[in-house]
Amino acid sequence: IFRGKKTGDLYDIHLVNVTVRNCTFNGVEIDGARKVRIDGCDFSENGSSVVPGPRLQHNLLVKRADDVIISNSRLDSSPNGCGVALSACNQLQVTGCEIARNGWHGVLLSECSTATLSGCLIEASDGSGIMSEFLFQGSENISITGNHIQYNEGYGIEAYASRKLVQTGNRLEGNGTSEAQVKISDLKEIIME
Repeated sequence: IFRGKKTGDLYDIHLVNVTVRNCTFNGVEIDGARKVRIDGCDFSENGSSVVPGPRLQHNLLVKRADDVIISNSRLDSSPNGCGVALSACNQLQVTGCEIARNGWHGVLLSECSTATLSGCLIEASDGSGIMSEFLFQGSENISITGNHIQYNEGYGIEAYASRKLVQTGNRLEGNGTSEAQVKISDLKEIIME
């Protein structure tokens, strides 16, 4: 856990070729940082249903951070959480990662801005492959390109009240139970189907 009081309290965090597995809390949590680099890491099988509860602990949780790059990493098999959860982050990139078999969403974006998700394999999670949820403002300037998103129980891409969301060149197959692979809604509330 790297935790600052506000965005930018921590600076220049580099995690390279690090493995974190089987933690009952978040595998890695970074809160209040600027210039975060995660490359070639394996954060798998982290998070559980212990306090504070299921869907609140993830393989990787990044909150209140600017200038974040997550690349060439495995974020797999969180039993009750997401592969990567990003909250109140600006200027972030997730590229070339394997994000698979997580107990909630593959990627969760909450109140993020200027984010790029590209070249990732996002598959077989119990929720949606990529979820951009609305809390109080929604996310903006989100680019989802060139990903292979398959066999998630929810939608391949699901977004609520996101402004300027662009999704192109993604390969989507076998997500959810209907033909719709993508759900992009202007609603400021999530309707579970």
